[in-house]
Amino acid sequence: MTLQQHSSPDATNDFVVTVSGPTFNRRLIKLDGEDTQRDMLLRALTIAQDIQEATISASPCAFHTPGDVLGVIQHQLNSRLAHFAAHQENMSVCIALLNLKRRHFLQSRDDLVDCLASCTWLNKQACADLRSWSPSPSSIDLSNVDAVWQMFAWLEERYRQLRLEQGYWDAAAEAKAIAFEFEKAINWLLGVIDYLNASYDRVERAHTTLAQMDRLDEDTLVLIFRLLAGSDAPTRSTLGWIRLSHVCRTWRRVLLGLSDLWARDAYVFGASIARKYILARAGHGFISVCATRLQFGDSGRLSTPYCKSSVPLLAREDSKPIRAMIHQGKLRDLHVWSHSHRPEGNAHLWMWEQTLRFKAQPYLRSVKVGVTWWNDDIQPTIGLAYMAQHPRLCHIEFYNIFIPFALSSLTSLLLTCTHRSPAQRSFPQPWINLLLLSLQACPSLEDLRIYDWLLPPSSNPRLELPRLNSLCSRDSNILGYLKLPALQHVLATFLSTRGLECMRTVLGALFKRNGLKQPRSMQIAQRTCVNSHCHQLILTFARSATNCPPAPAIPFNSTTFAHGEPGSCISMSFPIDRRSTANVISRLFPEVSAQVREVLTSVANNLEVLGLDNETRELKFDFAAQTPYQPMMLPPFPSVRTIELPLRDYSSTYHLLLSLGVDANMANLPLLGRIRFSGNLYMAQGFLGVHTALRHIVRARRASRVATPITSLEFELSCPAHTEFTFELLLLKHDLNAAVADVPAIFSFEEQYIVIPQTHSASIHLIATIVYEPTVLPISSYRF
Repeated sequence: MTLQQHSSPDATNDFVVTVSGPTFNRRLIKLDGEDTQRDMLLRALTIAQDIQEATISASPCAFHTPGDVLGVIQHQLNSRLAHFAAHQENMSVCIALLNLKRRHFLQSRDDLVDCLASCTWLNKQACADLRSWSPSPSSIDLSNVDAVWQMFAWLEERYRQLRLEQGYWDAAAEAKAIAFEFEKAINWLLGVIDYLNASYDRVERAHTTLAQMDRLDEDTLVLIFRLLAGSDAPTRSTLGWIRLSHVCRTWRRVLLGLSDLWARDAYVFGASIARKYILARAGHGFISVCATRLQFGDSGRLSTPYCKSSVPLLAREDSKPIRAMIHQGKLRDLHVWSHSHRPEGNAHLWMWEQTLRFKAQPYLRSVKVGVTWWNDDIQPTIGLAYMAQHPRLCHIEFYNIFIPFALSSLTSLLLTCTHRSPAQRSFPQPWINLLLLSLQACPSLEDLRIYDWLLPPSSNPRLELPRLNSLCSRDSNILGYLKLPALQHVLATFLSTRGLECMRTVLGALFKRNGLKQPRSMQIAQRTCVNSHCHQLILTFARSATNCPPAPAIPFNSTTFAHGEPGSCISMSFPIDRRSTANVISRLFPEVSAQVREVLTSVANNLEVLGLDNETRELKFDFAAQTPYQPMMLPPFPSVRTIELPLRDYSSTYHLLLSLGVDANMANLPLLGRIRFSGNLYMAQGFLGVHTALRHIVRARRASRVATPITSLEFELSCPAHTEFTFELLLLKHDLNAAVADVPAIFSFEEQYIVIPQTHSASIHLIATIVYEPTVLPISSYRF
């Protein structure tokens, strides 16, 4: 609430009061005279006196006793709450009015004292008494308020006349008397303000006593607040659970006592806010120096790894509280980024090295330290001392730095370089040796990620990491350093320009030297890259024999892809020359398939699902005429039963279907019986254009003696949630029936509709099973 007085010297009694608060709406009240001000004050004092008498006549907690609260019905309860809000509004306006009048009296009194001090003939002791006076609340008589208010008006008028007409030097004795009267008035106002403040507090307690939540005991409030704080984390833009401390004094007192909640989210709003305000509330709790709420699973592993959680340390004072936490053993998470703006700023790394090696932190769970080097000049001689043995530290991320370690509980490690120059991204040799020793000293390590660092080829025997099952990297040389018998998940975007040659090397290193299980599905995808002279070849293997992993997103971002989660797949991306994608279907897919079969013969023999997904169209077919084309010639995949194709471009789908109907492909895919299409529902509306190619492959495999017939066509179609799709599915079924019109077969359809609330989308799964009529072949056609 604010109160402003009009600037006119003659209008000393006109005020505009702006009132706002949690229990009443914002409004403007104009107090345009002494009568209005006096009446409002009398009303506020009357309310305060009634509340005082009610409090004295009953127990302190019985302004509304629990029995009374339980006895009133809901509309009576609401009425009392509204009355309390009105009382608080009235008292707030009066307190603001009295404070403004007190400041006005105090300024007038000080002006009088300053002028009187210049009168040489005035008694020096009287001046000293005036100078030494200090305001103090005086007792008040509520039966005398009207007379006191009239005296205030007389005092202000006399002061105005004295100032404008006679001057202080002509009536020093009267000025002295007025100054003493101002002192009495100020003390009286302070007494009334204290009285109204106390009454305001009583009204607030009575208001909250009637509230539902305030009838809960403190233990119940603590339980509720902890549950809410667990699901409503604060962020840089929202207060989250902290806004509960602004509801009332009771809630604020309870929340301020929960030091562990403040410690967990202390650095969400930045290092400066934490240092100035929140760390004092964290008390003896274990501090998470982290910009976001971290989630840890039941096993103790970080559930949200590699998120944007670093706290920028922009001032030297920001790091002092962290060092104090280290000394006290109170550090739970350390996620910081230091910025170096001077050459001697390389000492940032030395600081964190000393911080982490100084004292073992018994509750430290995760470390994420990044350093921006001066002029991108990394100093490999810095950071060679091992950190302390932190018994619970399970997750480490280093950006542009490396600090060696030997941690028995470490399960995940990430090393990243943010510099762009290849010379600056070369991992220093002193760090390589220490990295290998550190990995060897971490028997629990399961997840290793090295991004954008360039490693030299290894000349030493490979280091075996028996429990490492997940690997992410952008440099194929990492495979020459490690032997990974438990490896199951890989996500790699290689930067090598050797393309398919690099693919052969990586496939051999992954499947022949490590413990990868035999995959059952493989997807070959091609994607364009904006502002790049290379396209990307994405090769994905999965152990599932039912379907391929999800296709890479369009548009494709290699950085986003590389920093994703590997999931249960082995995904690799290789840069390929843009010119090689001009014939992506007829040349690139066959060449990649042939190299996979050549390098991984056993894998190729056991694949059951093969996915082919191209973004670049090779030919545009005229469905009404015969367009010359070069078919895709696949190598033998004797166990493949399912082919997955995208519904993105009709010409590409047509080209792929025609190729699958070629005699050589039917011989190399002898068990193919299912074709699965995936795409948007509206793309399926034009399926009639490609039904001739579908009819070709259905007829060809039906008549073949070396290949099984196509028995199932599946469609995985996406659309916005709550979309009417009946007509589109009828068109698709009509097109499928047209594809087998001259084949002795019929379709049976099964469909399923699934809504995905998280993305406000839906998935339509249509299965079309082909039932062939039995045919009798002449005996000469059988082979004995």
